[in-house]
Amino acid sequence: VKAKVDFSEVEGLKIACATGAEWRSAVSDVSINLRREMADKANREEMIQYIRRELDALNQNLADVSQETSQKCPTEFAAQVNADLENLTKKFAEAHSSARWLWRSGKVCRGGFVPWEVQVQNACPQSLLWKPDCDSITCTAPGLYHVQLGVFTQNPAGVQLCVNGEPVISLEPTEGGGAAVNLSKDTSAEHIKRRNRHSAGDITAIMIDEVVALPPNALVGVRYDSGTRAQGFISVRKM
Repeated sequence: VKAKVDFSEVEGLKIACATGAEWRSAVSDVSINLRREMADKANREEMIQYIRRELDALNQNLADVSQETSQKCPTEFAAQVNADLENLTKKFAEAHSSARWLWRSGKVCRGGFVPWEVQVQNACPQSLLWKPDCDSITCTAPGLYHVQLGVFTQNPAGVQLCVNGEPVISLEPTEGGGAAVNLSKDTSAEHIKRRNRHSAGDITAIMIDEVVALPPNALVGVRYDSGTRAQGFISVRKM
């Protein structure tokens, strides 16, 4: 009997059995995966329907709130809100159209012009041109500008705001060589604003606060005339 056994047939039967087992396992895996995909699809469709219902309800609630607000909002309140928004927009535009520079060293350039050494802020670098230690600011766009200038010193000093090298506004020291005097805008014959010396040093400034109409590419500078050093700032805002 042993001699008549065909070992090749036995090996074939083993392979067939193994192949059948793998086939049944593969069919089982496909069946499980198919059931999972069908369950996932059902869950996704249910979720989509649920989300759609929630969105429809939310849109309806928003519409109801908007209608109720429009009915209850008085005309005066709406006008006040619009005025506040316009005011905020104006302040935002002003804050984003100005620049400020500092004079710290106390040294002056040729002709007594102040070098602007530090740029504190510049919201319009494309139209308010500045270079370190330059004695002028270039305003490329023509129009109205609000210029604020301050020089911190307690000694007699002359200060001039210049446009293209020509003085347009001047502050001169008082007669007798005393401390400089600033006349306020609401000055009457009985009142003069006088800057006094302080133990902490130069904490008050000689001020120029004016609106000027500048031509294109105007050079705005400051001339300082005194025997002592000082510090200062200049702010320029396009109106």
